[in-house]
Amino acid sequence: LGVSYNDYYEKIPRTIYETHDGTISAVVTNSIQTTPIQVRAYYDLTAGTIRPYVGVGAGGNVIGYAQYLGEFGEKDYSFKPSFMGDAGINIPFNKETRAAGINVGAHFNYMPYNKNNLSNLNNWGVHAAVFFPLK
Repeated sequence: LGVSYNDYYEKIPRTIYETHDGTISAVVTNSIQTTPIQVRAYYDLTAGTIRPYVGVGAGGNVIGYAQYLGEFGEKDYSFKPSFMGDAGINIPFNKETRAAGINVGAHFNYMPYNKNNLSNLNNWGVHAAVFFPLK
């Protein structure tokens, strides 16, 4: 199971906007929070000491979206599907146990979304970590 959190914020300088109720001069603020919750599976490509791997995941994405025209706002909360791909290498500190080591990789999240000319919340990233047993 994998869970992550992303927060995006954008503030657009004051300008004049046409709305269905008329014209407004305002600063526009956009705010989006995404929380993908996914079931993930990983596969080691080799059985050697250094282990390259690939991973896939699927689940849902909890999305919070807010757009403000000055003090007037619109909020939307939704739940959409999300999918991920992951690839990297695990480098163990101990060749016999492989219980602790370093992980380096990259991932891509596909998160479809469509609201107010905003389409897709896809993102990618690189990661590095140290892993070890807690026992």
